[in-house]
Amino acid sequence: MRISTIAFAVASALAAASAGATDRDIYVTGASAQRNFWVADLKNICGGSSVPVITYDGKLTNSPAPDFKAYRCTAAGSPIAPVAVGDTVTMHFTAELGSVWGIAPALWYSGDTSRPGTDKRLFLEPGDGSGCTGSGTAFNCPGTAAAAYNYNTDTVVGGSTLFARHTPDIVVTDVEPSKWQFADNWPAYTIFGAAPDSDALSTATGLGEFLTGQLFAVVLHGVPSSPTNLSRTSIQSIFQGQVGTWDKVPEVGALDTAVGGTPIRVCRRDHGSGTQVSASITFTGTECGLTNAHAFVSAADGVNVATVIENPASSSLATCMGQAGANIGIVSYGTNANYSIISIDGVEANAHNAAAGYYPFAYETWGANITGSELATTFLNRVKQNSTLGTVLGTESVKLTGTGGRFFVDSGTAKAYFSLQAGNSPSVANLTNGATTAVAGVGIPVAAYDRGGESCKVSAFSF
Repeated sequence: MRISTIAFAVASALAAASAGATDRDIYVTGASAQRNFWVADLKNICGGSSVPVITYDGKLTNSPAPDFKAYRCTAAGSPIAPVAVGDTVTMHFTAELGSVWGIAPALWYSGDTSRPGTDKRLFLEPGDGSGCTGSGTAFNCPGTAAAAYNYNTDTVVGGSTLFARHTPDIVVTDVEPSKWQFADNWPAYTIFGAAPDSDALSTATGLGEFLTGQLFAVVLHGVPSSPTNLSRTSIQSIFQGQVGTWDKVPEVGALDTAVGGTPIRVCRRDHGSGTQVSASITFTGTECGLTNAHAFVSAADGVNVATVIENPASSSLATCMGQAGANIGIVSYGTNANYSIISIDGVEANAHNAAAGYYPFAYETWGANITGSELATTFLNRVKQNSTLGTVLGTESVKLTGTGGRFFVDSGTAKAYFSLQAGNSPSVANLTNGATTAVAGVGIPVAAYDRGGESCKVSAFSF
């Protein structure tokens, strides 16, 4: 159902004039990879000013610290319905354990109420007088007691009054929930119960909608000869535990001069992470029913890979990649000093190659409005619009390489998202308005190829 933007703007203005400024809260839980976008869009609502982040830094004694944040600003300029100029908007974003905390509430609200406690989530709730102070863009809560997060019960214990359980307005995941049916994709914590069956997950998937295309990347650090490209076959052999030293990887081979070969060290994500599930789909096919696939390597496998480190968050995976060793890892697309992003089969990781179907390690994000919140509906609609993506992410300059039509980023930073708007034939030309050489200042590409909500769908193009 479409809402009249003009009517809403008038109504919001009249309401604001008569009732004064309003505190508006939106609660989002699940994949951390989407958080940067949501926060950047909140910045637009606040007239382009910085959006302070409120954290509980140094007060949660878990290591690494659980991922609870809130973002607060005052609406200005041309805010979105139902927000009016002067309203205080707070986005509470809980990303602990990643995508699985988008799926668990969706399961509960789609009918699987056998999972007690997953109808609500723990959120940072920095109300008035909470002790959260600061200036500029860095807020924290220094005046409160230390506490610990309990992963089994999704509670904070030990002196904090800054957390409260809420039904999330928006739940988000990196790929559709139906791909979380295996134990390697599901946490063992009590609150989650056993891994759901495919019927329950499919029902939960139907509760929401597909939002954007999102890139993931294979990253390296400390690998002999510092390769900038690996074949999909080489990556598969590593992530399925079939090779344990870099001299056995063709792109490195004889360039690895260590006696016996340099051991491969894998930095992967933990059970429940959407980054991990997307990597397993791409490089093992387990979630797609490939019976001859080896499961993604884990710390308990005893496989050929010398060391496998499971990381509970993107930040800890980045730390893992920067440690001593010849490391390979998986990330939701983004740059970091601790690793280098590589091409796959000679195809650069960028949104244009993903939108064309050339780059395989890219999937469609999923989200659901659990509460029916009007503000949540607006945010979900905005994230799907190419214009909003462009406003948040900016532009880049891309070029086409030869007759193969693969893209590479000529200047600017490669974007992590692409639009899924329909109505495109599978043509590279559609991504560049017909240009066949250099294309400067290109915005966010609209998918010429998409998976249609099924991550196991094979691209229309060969990789």
